[in-house]
Amino acid sequence: ASTDFFDMLKQSDVFPTTSQISPAAFEQAFREELQTHETLIVVTLSSKGSGTYQSACIARDLVLEDMPEADIVLIDSLSFCSGYGMIVVEAAQMLKDGCTKQEIIDHITNSCANLEIYILADTLEYLKKGGRVSNIAALIGGMLNIRPILTVRDGMVASKGKLRGNKNIMPRFIEEIQQDGYDFSNTILVIAHGAAPEKAAEFKQLAQLHLKPKGFYEAELGCVIGAHTGPGVMAAFFVKTT
Repeated sequence: ASTDFFDMLKQSDVFPTTSQISPAAFEQAFREELQTHETLIVVTLSSKGSGTYQSACIARDLVLEDMPEADIVLIDSLSFCSGYGMIVVEAAQMLKDGCTKQEIIDHITNSCANLEIYILADTLEYLKKGGRVSNIAALIGGMLNIRPILTVRDGMVASKGKLRGNKNIMPRFIEEIQQDGYDFSNTILVIAHGAAPEKAAEFKQLAQLHLKPKGFYEAELGCVIGAHTGPGVMAAFFVKTT
């Protein structure tokens, strides 16, 4: 469970490592699903942050060697965690609603291309452990109570801004999102957290008041982002309307 992972992260001095799904695991899953399905649409986390997409490509090619009629569509989300997770949930609903294969693929690719991500880490400590910031930067950041705001650009985690101090963190995080001027009236806002349900509840309340999205999708962050941000991380994901 996500909560167990963050508990271990707090208690251990060893920085965790993550590993992509192996080609063999993908191949087994593909073969099993093809027994009952004509088409597989597979959405992976960013190929620039993980070897998972490449593993899926290898597995697909192995399956096609003896099942050339297999229809396996691989989509690189160029994203992470609950943001593209929401898109997959929407795609599953489209399938139930009778949408065509191409309509579903177009929805996934367009949504992934327009996915906006805001990640607020509670500390620089885990970014330091993961080599994302220097020891000196983490020390100074800790003294100034700096909380980094991260995003994903071109499939890679990137810096977006920072909050300083310990007061009114969630209201100021909402303000950072508001400053970019997005219209949320027809948008589902994904709220994800790292073992911080109280923060998520506060963020949701403020988002209802100030962002006014069409709806919410709530989740817990997993180890890919969580390992580098630590417990207490808050994230907001949404597909920009065009």
